[in-house]
Amino acid sequence: MRRFLEHHLNPLHVYCRLRGFGLRGWARTFSAFYERHIYRRILPRR
Repeated sequence: MRRFLEHHLNPLHVYCRLRGFGLRGWARTFSAFYERHIYRRILPRR
């Protein structure tokens, strides 16, 4: 389950999904914010 979450919540994966939805400019800004402020708290290092 952890590997599934690590993959689907990975900032690069989020970035690619947003680009796929056509949110090209916003995707980079959001994924950088997401990585710094959300992802690191959701899945801390082991």
